[in-house]
Amino acid sequence: MNGANENNFVNNVASGNGAQGILIADGSLNQLKSYTTSGNGENGIGIFARQNTVKDNTASGNGTGIRLANGALENSVKNNTTQNNLSFDLADENVNCDNNAWMSNIFTTASQSCIQ
Repeated sequence: MNGANENNFVNNVASGNGAQGILIADGSLNQLKSYTTSGNGENGIGIFARQNTVKDNTASGNGTGIRLANGALENSVKNNTTQNNLSFDLADENVNCDNNAWMSNIFTTASQSCIQ
């Protein structure tokens, strides 16, 4: 979703894609809720934008479960279950997670200690 703003994306499935399961690029104030992503070659959920909420999702068997790219700031990632992904279950490419909020997620591997 390129340039999508102020949307609620709820109860969807993304599986078996060669690259991204779900991708938000250049959009803000979106909410991704109750998605299931599995078997995607890169990210189950990839956020390359600011001020989005990623909540109550499940990601497994992807390259990375949920990823916030460098420059993706002011995002909230909470109450997600991400396990058994190839690289990391949760990843934030911003130094010390910058001003992204990671809360109450269930995961095994993370790219930084600021991810909770």
